[in-house]
Amino acid sequence: MNYKTTTITLLLALTLGACSSFQQAAKSTPDAARIGETRTIVLVHGLYLTPRSWQQWKQFFEEQGYTVYTP
Repeated sequence: MNYKTTTITLLLALTLGACSSFQQAAKSTPDAARIGETRTIVLVHGLYLTPRSWQQWKQFFEEQGYTVYTP
């Protein structure tokens, strides 16, 4: 094998290895399929704000049937 063929083969092997590891990670996440089923929202305020800054949004989402937490 020459240098070019070896380099291409190595890059192909690394690419396929990376793709298979991403696929395995996706399969090993049991909650990934349930993300669309959740009806809970957590709204976190930033610096210099309080949970009251989310009051109108909390009411809006609760009217839509969501459980909303504003810690």
